[in-house]
Amino acid sequence: MAKNSPNLNSNLSRWYTWIGHLFFWVVFLACIFLYQERLLSFDTAYYTFHLVTFQDFFIKHDRYISYLTQWVPLLGVDWGWSLANVFRAYSVSFYLWFYGLFLIIVYGLRNPLGGLLIVGSLCLGMRYKFFAAISEITFGLAIGAFLVAWLTSRKEGNGLRWLDFAVVGICLVGLFGAHLAPLYPIMTFLVFERFYDKTWLKPKRWIMPGFILAVFVVKFFVVQEDEYESNRLADLLNPESIRDLFLHPGDHYIFAALRQYFTTQYVLPGLAFVASVGWLVWKRKILAGLFILLSFLGWIVINIITYSDLGGPVFIMLDGYLALLGLIWMTPFYFLLRDNRRWLPAVVMSLLIVVSTWQMIGTYSFYRQRLTYIKETLAMHPEPAQKKLIVPWNLFEWNTMWFPYELPHETLMLTALEDPDSCRTIYVLIDAPLDAEFLKSDGFIQFQGAHDASTINNSPYFNLPEMPYVEADTTAWK
Repeated sequence: MAKNSPNLNSNLSRWYTWIGHLFFWVVFLACIFLYQERLLSFDTAYYTFHLVTFQDFFIKHDRYISYLTQWVPLLGVDWGWSLANVFRAYSVSFYLWFYGLFLIIVYGLRNPLGGLLIVGSLCLGMRYKFFAAISEITFGLAIGAFLVAWLTSRKEGNGLRWLDFAVVGICLVGLFGAHLAPLYPIMTFLVFERFYDKTWLKPKRWIMPGFILAVFVVKFFVVQEDEYESNRLADLLNPESIRDLFLHPGDHYIFAALRQYFTTQYVLPGLAFVASVGWLVWKRKILAGLFILLSFLGWIVINIITYSDLGGPVFIMLDGYLALLGLIWMTPFYFLLRDNRRWLPAVVMSLLIVVSTWQMIGTYSFYRQRLTYIKETLAMHPEPAQKKLIVPWNLFEWNTMWFPYELPHETLMLTALEDPDSCRTIYVLIDAPLDAEFLKSDGFIQFQGAHDASTINNSPYFNLPEMPYVEADTTAWK
């Protein structure tokens, strides 16, 4: 589908290949050494808790892509690994899959530039979301980058094959079990390619984009049957809320959040993207330049609408959608590198990847500080009388700790890393009356509910005593 073969000269090909290997090796080390930061926070902690406690697959909202990695911790539990080693293996398992996609493109299809496309997509836009290990949108981003890399890994004149439809079909199945959002950068890439190669008037060049879009339209209507997904879509498409949002931007924190991203995390990728649009104009590819610029702005608008209710610097969810900017930015970069086989753009692209990877892994400092606050709060309330703590709502700090909902699971697993008998837990009282029945539990309290201690202790990693909760009078984070 590409105008020219993506195969570059041998030196550049080796350069792109080794940049890709280096990225994944660095990320593997981060996954292993920073496993606590990646697995003991928010939704990831919730999923991980269920896996090691009930020793079975845990799938929510039809996100069946998780089957590809959940067998790793389950196997570790079955083989008697320590909790720390179970977590390390689970943390690295996600990027092993992504590395496999990279190897298929680079060595199976002999497209090193396609491998670089996958790498850039995974790091240029992602920051805090790297430490949400169980992230369906990250899996979807990797699959989306692989899909477009596959479709551009052929010489001109090679039309669509049944194999292409088979591979795209497999990718779509994976995306359906991950997240629908990557459709946007996928379609952005494929439409941009037609404008760039000036083939947008040829009907046969729209067969694959049309096929992908048609399948996703069907999936869109199927999603309406899921209450969780349909409610999110209803909020996104509320015209009154959208109108108020853009008429009164000062009333919505999302604008400040995006300004912070683009003046700190996204300075280099943003400047490079602007330069790539300028290059397109200089090459007289006006339609391609206009399209990619509008696509970028369109995704920013979608983020503004989706996260219009953001009340402060709580970036974990926003970061997931912004991560898809990686594939949008890589779209013009891919074609620039394909048609300019020189070292200067290659070095600039490599610098973007190195800096973005550094910034992405560097967000571990927030998660480490959060874990430190948890440990310090537990230390303020000595055992054994205070193994189980209830933190009043007025002692929780959103801007420091972000979401409180999974603190019971986070604290239980964090303390269990030392020894099953060291288990302790913290529950933050959220939207529940002080006389709620579940607060009287001697077991394990999680968000507006409770498990018997015996249920939790069926896991070999936990030994949580049956005893009442004690109200905490102080925390380290506030």
